[in-house]
Amino acid sequence: MARHVYLDPGDLHPPRRRFQIVVAWILMLAVLVVAWQLAQMEPELAPLVFALLAALIVAAIAAAVVRASRSTFTLDLQAVELARLREDVVRAVANARAMLEKPLAGHQQAMVLSALGSCAEDEGDFAEAAEIFVRAEGTLRATPMSAMVRAQSLTLVAARRAFAHAALGDLQRARATLATTRLRDAFPSAATFARRAELVISAREGAFDRLASELRASEMLLRNSAGWRDRMLVQALSRVGTKDVLEVEPRLREWIVAVAGPSVQDVVRAVE
Repeated sequence: MARHVYLDPGDLHPPRRRFQIVVAWILMLAVLVVAWQLAQMEPELAPLVFALLAALIVAAIAAAVVRASRSTFTLDLQAVELARLREDVVRAVANARAMLEKPLAGHQQAMVLSALGSCAEDEGDFAEAAEIFVRAEGTLRATPMSAMVRAQSLTLVAARRAFAHAALGDLQRARATLATTRLRDAFPSAATFARRAELVISAREGAFDRLASELRASEMLLRNSAGWRDRMLVQALSRVGTKDVLEVEPRLREWIVAVAGPSVQDVVRAVE
């Protein structure tokens, strides 16, 4: 059973569309045409008409500036991530769900969903994490954006979803998900998440020679870009087949064993 309710169907609202901007521009052009025709019909009113038009444009610009200044999306998302890093998952989930209640663009909604998926992953709720990442991918596919940005974002989310599938022991689906990633053009962190999934697949398959090779090949990548929890996972995996034991707090040991399976049970010890 999941530790938290990460997402409810009622949390998701249709992404904010760009047609509002298009409608605003059409209305502006219509006002310009009407003002020009009025100035042609009544030349003596031309100065007043254009003065009013200028005032309308200035007001529109001012309203846009105020609206932009009130946008707190970046700060709100940072607050979610900070709470997650502090392991205050209850607050992180609550903040993320509150963000989803606001009118967000499609790519913003996908970013919030990815943050929720990360919370579920940290709590060991990998089935919920995978489901949330699927929703994030669906949102990205349905949102108008450049092909490059969509491909980069989908690769990042897919690499995280592959890890969740691997942690669940669904290795076939994890491999299939990894096969959809385009790491060459992806965000740098996508390579780290993809490698992390590959390590778990190798560990769960008992392919320890391949695991050791993958660890050597990705040593610098993981050291420089993996989060602290993932670095502890890597340390545990690097001890498989040795007599070295990694000592961690009980909850972290529970998470590492849940991710990598029986192969790490004897190399990770819980300490208070």
